[in-house]
Amino acid sequence: MAVVIKQTESEPVTYPDAPDGLSTAAAAIPAAVIWERIESYVAHRWAERDVEWIVEGPGEWSPPLAPATIDTVEVWTRADEWEVCTPNASPLGGYWLSATGPFRFTG
Repeated sequence: MAVVIKQTESEPVTYPDAPDGLSTAAAAIPAAVIWERIESYVAHRWAERDVEWIVEGPGEWSPPLAPATIDTVEVWTRADEWEVCTPNASPLGGYWLSATGPFRFTG
């Protein structure tokens, strides 16, 4: 199984409005603070943002955050640079990494 060795998320441009049904004290907290706190405990993201994962293989890998759209996959080469690659699909809906990498997934 492939392993994430680094995950970098950018800040979203905006978050949704605060959830309904909050107490008076909780409603006074900015919506972004509420969503950041919720997202720190779950793998779902409510606001779009850029993310990058550095992954070492070999094996099956799927993005640990949802929803996720992968735009680019690159592998680190012996020439000491990132090179675009197209990994095979895995039977579980992610990617099958046949080499050790590291790989850089951006989305």
